[in-house]
Amino acid sequence: MVPDARSHDLDAFHETGDIDCLLAFIGTSLLSSSEDIRVSTVVTGYFRSIENGERPDFRSVNREILASHAAAVIPTINWIAGSPKADFRSAAIELMGVLGWEAFLGQLASWAFDGEGWERLASIRSLGKMPSNTARSLLESLREDRDPAIAAAAGSALDPTAVV
Repeated sequence: MVPDARSHDLDAFHETGDIDCLLAFIGTSLLSSSEDIRVSTVVTGYFRSIENGERPDFRSVNREILASHAAAVIPTINWIAGSPKADFRSAAIELMGVLGWEAFLGQLASWAFDGEGWERLASIRSLGKMPSNTARSLLESLREDRDPAIAAAAGSALDPTAVV
């Protein structure tokens, strides 16, 4: 089977980290409206700094606007999180926590329990930002992890005022 142009653009983003390839993919994806595509373009803009070797600054994220277009924002962040490039994946994990949406719990839980060490720690930090009983339960489970760094991170995420 020959890959279509859409999957080629997503593959090119995953290979190169070129945000423009991701935008080309988004432009031809199944997002429902031009407004959804515009909002996804705003989301990808947060990740542009990675192309310059910098970390994204998520302090200016407008959660209300993004929430009103969650159907477009969620797959966009998931496409970025699917990158084999750790800097993109790490930033996407962080943004998942900043947004705090239940839709991200499954992926964050997967990384928190089964990811590489840095993915586990980043996911735990994101779970700690989420106002969710499910996230809290996951963190409680991780407090019993065999890896002391993971257990300590989960404890800190549950109680950020605790000294570890």
